[in-house]
Amino acid sequence: MCKAYLEDEEFVSDVLATKMENRLEKEEYFKKEERRKEEVEVEEEARNIAEVEVRLKAAKGDKILETRRKTEEEARLRTENEARRIAEEEARLKAEKEAKSVEERCKKKKKKKGK
Repeated sequence: MCKAYLEDEEFVSDVLATKMENRLEKEEYFKKEERRKEEVEVEEEARNIAEVEVRLKAAKGDKILETRRKTEEEARLRTENEARRIAEEEARLKAEKEAKSVEERCKKKKKKKGK
């Protein structure tokens, strides 16, 4: 700068004040920018947490549904097995009854022939 300007106290004072204002504005801008970045990070973290919670809830729901499906399947199989066992027992008893009936008829026929 020109020597005349540097000797003018008011000019130097204005230049220094302007530089300080610019520096303060720049610092304020950077602080605002930093706060904005932090807010974005916080929002992103909150969004990520919400997504994880949704996934966990869905997984828990899927697990509950899978457990319910397995329980129902096991109950169905137990019922089928019990029904099969009862049918087999009834068939066995019927066969025994029929065999006794046939045996008794044979005995009666033998008695009639023997008379």
